[in-house]
Amino acid sequence: MSSERKVISIDNIRSGDLLAWRRDTHSTTSDLFIHGIRALTHQKYGHVGIAWRCNDSVESELFVIEATLPKIRVTLLTPDGDFDCVPMDAEWKAESRAFLLDKLGKPYSILDAARAFYGMRLKDDQSFQCVELAHYFYRREGIELDHDFTPGSFVKSAEHFSGQSAKRVIRAIGNKNENT
Repeated sequence: MSSERKVISIDNIRSGDLLAWRRDTHSTTSDLFIHGIRALTHQKYGHVGIAWRCNDSVESELFVIEATLPKIRVTLLTPDGDFDCVPMDAEWKAESRAFLLDKLGKPYSILDAARAFYGMRLKDDQSFQCVELAHYFYRREGIELDHDFTPGSFVKSAEHFSGQSAKRVIRAIGNKNENT
C-alpha cells in the first residue's frame, strides 16, 4: 500500500468543501497556534475552514471562510499554500452562505478552543473556534458530523462522511486535474 498522499487540483475544490491545515506558511503567529493545537491533540491537523468558490464572468477564485485569531474572516487561497481538502458534496445553499458571511468579524474564541481540547461541549454564542464554525455550517447543509471539536477529529469525521480521504491541494497539472 502506498504512503503517498492523494492530491486534488485547486481548480476542483468546490464551495462547501472542508479545508484543513497542518501548518500555516504565511503567518508565524498562526503557525505557532496551529502547531500548538496539533501537539496538544496529537493529531495531524490544527485548523479547518470552509471553501468558498467565487465565480464571476472573468475567473473563479477560491477563498476560505475561517475562524482564526482574532476573528472570523475570508481569505483568498492560492495553490502555493500548504493545505488539504476533503470534498464534501455540500449543496452550498444561499442560506448557508449567508450564515457564514453573517459571522464575518465575530471574534475567535480561545475559550471554545480550550473547551474542545478538554472534550467539553461548546456553547452556541457569538464567538467561534474553527471547528465550531465548520460544524454549524455543515449542520445547516444537512451534514451531521461527530461532535468532537478538535480539527484532526473533525477531519476524520468528514472523511468518514464523504468516503474520501483528505487530499493535498496542488496546482492544476496540464489536462489532468485530479490524481486520486
